[in-house]
Amino acid sequence: MADLSDVETAIVSQAIAALYPDGLSQPSAVAATCRIYRGWPTPAGLNADLAAGTVNVTVFPSSEPDEVPDSYFDMVYAVTPPSALLATVAGQSVTLSGVISANQTIGLLVDGVPFLYGIGRTDSLNSIAGSLASQINET
Repeated sequence: MADLSDVETAIVSQAIAALYPDGLSQPSAVAATCRIYRGWPTPAGLNADLAAGTVNVTVFPSSEPDEVPDSYFDMVYAVTPPSALLATVAGQSVTLSGVISANQTIGLLVDGVPFLYGIGRTDSLNSIAGSLASQINET
């Protein structure tokens, strides 16, 4: 019979698969090194990882049934309508068109490297394209 450690290990495996869909030898889906493990991080280790740009995903049991640590959910999330923003690719060019909605993310996969941009309230098609182009040109 499975115990808590088996459940945590299964969740860690699913997180690894989501963040590294092409395997651990390839870059992560968020374009950052990700450390995914059971248990709490040590403060020194977490601080070092954050300073280095390493993402930490930890899996641990709650102290009470049905507990959600709301300190991690301080951002208000709203229901976002389906995206009407389109990215059309022709050769080595990408054209953005459609309706922009805040709180959405657009991404491009260029030569196997993901580039993501979170759309804000004041964004335009040109600002989104410029931000993505800047990210791509930095690599």
